[in-house]
Amino acid sequence: MKRRNIVRLQLFLLVAVVLLLVGRFLVGSPHPPGLIVFTDIEPGTLQHSAFRVEQPVRFAVAATGSFEAADATAETPLAAYAWLLRRDDREVVWAMQPGEVTAGRGTLATAADTLVLEPGTYDAFFASYGSTPPLREESLFKRIIDPAQPWRSEAGKWQFILRPTDGKGTGASRLGHEDEDERAPCTGPCFWTTAPTRNHRTSERLFEVQRPLRLRLYALGEVGEARSDYGWIEDAATGERLWEMTADNTTAAGGGDRNRRFADEVALATGIYRAVYRTDRSHAAFDWQTNPPFDPFGWGLTLQPTDPADVSALTAFDPWHTRVPLASLVAVPNDAHRTATLEVSQPVRVVVYAIGELLRGRCYDCAWIEDARGKEVWKMSLDKTEPAGGADKNRQQTAFLTLEPGHYTLHYKTDDSHAYGDWNDDAPTYPMRWGVTLFPVASTLSEGAILVRSNAETWAGSEPALPEAPEAPLPPLGEGKQLVDASRLGNEAQVEHEFELEEAAQLRISALGEISRGGRYDYGWIEDDETGETVWEMTLENTRPGGGSDRNRRFDGLVRLGPGQYVLHFRTDGSHAYDDFGDDAPDAPASWGIKVERVKQDG
Repeated sequence: MKRRNIVRLQLFLLVAVVLLLVGRFLVGSPHPPGLIVFTDIEPGTLQHSAFRVEQPVRFAVAATGSFEAADATAETPLAAYAWLLRRDDREVVWAMQPGEVTAGRGTLATAADTLVLEPGTYDAFFASYGSTPPLREESLFKRIIDPAQPWRSEAGKWQFILRPTDGKGTGASRLGHEDEDERAPCTGPCFWTTAPTRNHRTSERLFEVQRPLRLRLYALGEVGEARSDYGWIEDAATGERLWEMTADNTTAAGGGDRNRRFADEVALATGIYRAVYRTDRSHAAFDWQTNPPFDPFGWGLTLQPTDPADVSALTAFDPWHTRVPLASLVAVPNDAHRTATLEVSQPVRVVVYAIGELLRGRCYDCAWIEDARGKEVWKMSLDKTEPAGGADKNRQQTAFLTLEPGHYTLHYKTDDSHAYGDWNDDAPTYPMRWGVTLFPVASTLSEGAILVRSNAETWAGSEPALPEAPEAPLPPLGEGKQLVDASRLGNEAQVEHEFELEEAAQLRISALGEISRGGRYDYGWIEDDETGETVWEMTLENTRPGGGSDRNRRFDGLVRLGPGQYVLHFRTDGSHAYDDFGDDAPDAPASWGIKVERVKQDG
């Protein structure tokens, strides 16, 4: 009887052990404690977590990765490894290095360390792509057991643990969800960044330097014998490249051999420039083929003034808001051919801005310029355009030309579909600019340098909103006829105000809202009440800093509208508005919202 009870106990214990093992298998291994813990890491992934240190904290680090091959030496590169990046200056503060880790069984590499981190924001990473991408056509099973990449079979043992040595974690905390803007590689006022740039993208920014200054450039890309992902800056007027990423002027950026980094300053004289960053179809942000650089979110081109005092001298160049048009054929409907004849008495640098319908190499709604003999001196081409918003076939082009003395004809022609007032697909961001407009490069021109002798433009609907001469002083608010006063707007406000113009008029608009590279949150716009088309709106490009937080943006200028019925809108979201700014308030918090006045006409 006693023996039978012992057998039953043994069977019970055996069943309990089996159940515990099965439960452990289904639930997985318990995660070790720590501020940052990476486990269950798969090959071909990038793990990331951010944290903030409020006071100096000593941390213990324990990490397990893999070498590219077994029997590793100090020269054998790591295929899977961890590192820490200080966000303020984008510098690596700790990393697993081939000569500093301990080689284990197979391809394993381990590291144990302690370090003190000063106050700041940090990013923890673990990459497991290796230095040679697997062949996509191979099966997942073959990739895992590929004898050429034995390290992939060690994935179950990879980990990274960062924990405060005091066991309490006082002074350090993990960060939650962040927008890409918050991880942008800017250490001060950020003028423009493309980072993190994904595959098959071309981003460009026209900007004007109003006095000589120095720009800090920070760029990461894929540069070797051939450049796959890289950036450059050119003189917009001449096309001459003043700086570009090359193998010679960049340094190793970590990860794959072709990951390169540029971090230096360039001097720029007064003028207009174009910054461009371009990627090919592979190995860019969020789609790495081999191990990424130490600063994966910095992949792209970032511009910022070296001296914060130069912020006011560095502006986005948008001729629609900084120049007065010389000739304009816009709001062009279907089946139309508009022309303007130009007489040029001295060499003039001009900016041609055109929006049209271009698809599969064909130009359906197109602009061009001919000289007196009928020879084309410029024409829209698909490879030199960029998206204009809305449907993919909506394309825009900004070109810089020198017109020598002589006579020219500016043309814009549309086919029988998809033009202003009759779109068969999504309209562009600025529908009323559909057509071509000619601006001077210089802010002022000699009298008679270029004359428009005839201009066969016709307006479909209201006259497009064109800026007044930028050199003309703005009339003080309160001297014109008030149309709208919607200020001191709090969170979740929705303002709609109808007004009518019996004849073309200049409007003084003063608006303050919340706009960043990530989107528009508190902003205003004006619609044509009959067509529903937007004739003016606040954007990042046509606003300037409003004081306080970088997202506080102000529009203050003159806009011309034709006769018609209009609806003004202003919208705020659920945070950061009047009476809810905290320490990020603009210089004039009571102006949060919009004011519109009709400017008094002379005489």
